[in-house]
Amino acid sequence: MRFSKKKQDAIESYRQKITPVLEETLERKLEEMKREDKFPYNGEWLTIEEIREKQALARKLDRALVVDLMLLYLTIAFSFLGLFWILKNFFLPGT
Repeated sequence: MRFSKKKQDAIESYRQKITPVLEETLERKLEEMKREDKFPYNGEWLTIEEIREKQALARKLDRALVVDLMLLYLTIAFSFLGLFWILKNFFLPGT
């Protein structure tokens, strides 16, 4: 989408005005949070301990997900084997 030259100039002038203000605000916020020993993590300001707790919980949830997927795979595999056995023994003649 192309804007007219006038709109492009207006957008660029706004960008040049607002960028330094935003940078200054963000730098102040970062320094303030660093003094409080907080760091950005997934859109939140958390302490190192809180970050470690969230990472430990994520590891536990990842393990649970892997176990669930393995159980699902085994359930599907044994279901197919059981259905094949039933088909072979009861429905296919002469095997």
